[in-house]
Amino acid sequence: MRQSPGDQTCSFVAKVQPQVPVSPQLSISRRNSREEKARPDLASGASLPAGQPGASAPDARSALPRFAEISMPPEPEAPPPALDDETVAFAGRVFQMARMGHAEELEALFGQGLPANLRNDKGDSLLMLAAYNGQAEATRVILEAGGDPELANDRGQTPLAGAAFKGEIGIARLLLDHGAAVDGSGAGGRTALMVAAMFDRTEMVDLLLARGADPDRRDAGGQSAAEMAQAMGAAETPAQLAQAKRP
Repeated sequence: MRQSPGDQTCSFVAKVQPQVPVSPQLSISRRNSREEKARPDLASGASLPAGQPGASAPDARSALPRFAEISMPPEPEAPPPALDDETVAFAGRVFQMARMGHAEELEALFGQGLPANLRNDKGDSLLMLAAYNGQAEATRVILEAGGDPELANDRGQTPLAGAAFKGEIGIARLLLDHGAAVDGSGAGGRTALMVAAMFDRTEMVDLLLARGADPDRRDAGGQSAAEMAQAMGAAETPAQLAQAKRP
């Protein structure tokens, strides 16, 4: 029997968001009664000289900690459940909706519980796919559903960097207006300004600089946007960055 889109969404959400058990932690404390009895003498600093009545040999147990703490290691997290063919096919259709800009369908699915930060096998989020492909309305819908504009893919590219690469000025403004960090980056440290400079996107460079991008920022390899642009043979952005205002 074929499931309705709503049933598929509920089933899909249940599979991609498994419950993670809370790892219990057990702590057991134990007081040394013999040391407790000796505490008044220890606190006052009083002691009996060896050899006098009442004196006794030091108790080796007094050197032990007053409390013994035992912590149980956390239980390992259960592996995510395997997705069946129908669920994988449904996810593929959702990612295609983001690429193709099917904003109304996405909005309906978000209303049924679809995670806004769903990612594919390359780490591309729905927002990345919509932004990279210039789908302004779908980008807006995903952002308003909770899509994270800072969520980078497996190559360290953010949605803003994707828009910068494609020269999508409207998408870049939309992302920035919804909280995207103008100098945000993934693991490699490459910002949207660096990407725009490399591919000679002068209008994008102007927008990012106007929104506060740092023209002197360097990536994980130590290169600035201007150096990357020069290495790529960009015609205009190296001079544009050289003339950028600095604090």
